[in-house]
Amino acid sequence: MSKQTKRYIVADKVVGDKQKFRVGFSLFNKLCRNASNPVKAVLLTPTKHSIDDDTVLTDFLCSYNSRAIVEDLREGREVILPCGVPFSLETTQSFSDSGEPVIVLAVNTSAGMLNKIDEAKNLQAVVVVPGRAGDVAEWEEEWNPKAVSDF
Repeated sequence: MSKQTKRYIVADKVVGDKQKFRVGFSLFNKLCRNASNPVKAVLLTPTKHSIDDDTVLTDFLCSYNSRAIVEDLREGREVILPCGVPFSLETTQSFSDSGEPVIVLAVNTSAGMLNKIDEAKNLQAVVVVPGRAGDVAEWEEEWNPKAVSDF
């Protein structure tokens, strides 16, 4: 991850997983809308099971759009953000540095996910929605992301 990468983390004071996703997703949309050049937008999760039927992330995505958004993401199809930029689902296993500028919304992050993000050379911005505060403590200390709490 380059030093020019914009780094954000949803603040601890944001209560409730759905509210954390809302804050992170809103900032993700804004960053994609304001990107100076075309970007690849990625929703990064630990596994594809993160959008199984009984997860809070799935509930949030369905309330954001419809059940179709989850089905499209599961099937590897891109979905359009409100700003008009397409985004896709990637997992810790599938995420790689493709060479194109990328903006990442990383949810339920772990140390392994953050290490993978740190390896990306063309990362323009990352928004982290931590699963548990302890999972991102080392990353926060090293990269000093801006804490966000509203949208």
